[in-house]
Amino acid sequence: EAWIVRGPHAPHYDVKIARGQFGIEESVLAPKSSFENQAWQPGPYLKWNFDLHSDWKQWPASGGTVSWTDLKKLLVELKMDGSSILSIVGKECTVQDVHVAASSRRAKITDLLLVDKLEAAGDKC
Repeated sequence: EAWIVRGPHAPHYDVKIARGQFGIEESVLAPKSSFENQAWQPGPYLKWNFDLHSDWKQWPASGGTVSWTDLKKLLVELKMDGSSILSIVGKECTVQDVHVAASSRRAKITDLLLVDKLEAAGDKC
């Protein structure tokens, strides 16, 4: 009988360690959670709802609407509050699924289209 151990630096390489070898029964570390709510990439974060798009991390580019509130939060995280809203173009952030913090991807804001509040649905820009 053996323990099958998967190391953090070789996720597709399993190591078999015999029971009792290296005192494995006394020193095994196991996570208490699934780490879904742990952010793995650095901020600032732009939270997004991807309920209808499970493959979003494979997209080469995407676009959508962001609420004024979320855009202002991003400006604060970028230490740009008080700056022109257009100065956010060219900045990087981490796009993060609103339901699972670990599901994220670095992104660069390449353009910004401000929609008149009368045309937008709710508080969107």
